[in-house]
Amino acid sequence: MLKSNLKSVLLVDDSIDVRKNLSKIIDSIGGYNIVGEAEDVGTAILLGNRFKPDFIILDINLTHGSGLDALVHYKKTNPNSKVIVFTNYGKDAFKKVSLSLGADYFLDKSKDIEQLIEILSLKSSSN
Repeated sequence: MLKSNLKSVLLVDDSIDVRKNLSKIIDSIGGYNIVGEAEDVGTAILLGNRFKPDFIILDINLTHGSGLDALVHYKKTNPNSKVIVFTNYGKDAFKKVSLSLGADYFLDKSKDIEQLIEILSLKSSSN
C-alpha cells in the first residue's frame, strides 16, 4: 500500500542482490516507498508507466536490453521522475551518454554508494 507522504522509488537492476541491498539502504534512510523492482527493460518500462515514481535507480546492463532504452522512455513519458543511473559502467563515455539522455545523476556502483545515500537523504528530508 502506498503512503502518500513517502516518495516512491523504482529499482531497476539485473542483480537481485543489488536490488536487495538498495532496498535495505533505502529503508534505512526512510521517507521512501519502493513501488517495484525490475531486472529487464520491458518490466522496467511497464512499472515506470504504472507507478510514475519520484525516483528510479537504474542500471545500464539489464536482462534483455539496456537501461539506456528505459531511460529514454522514462524521460519522454514521466519527465518528473528523477533518474539515478547506478552502474558498474563508470567510464566517462557512459556518463556522458546517460546525462545527455536525461539522467539526473550518474553514479558508479563501485565507489559512489555514499553519494547515492547522500542524494536520497537530502531528497527525503525535503518532503
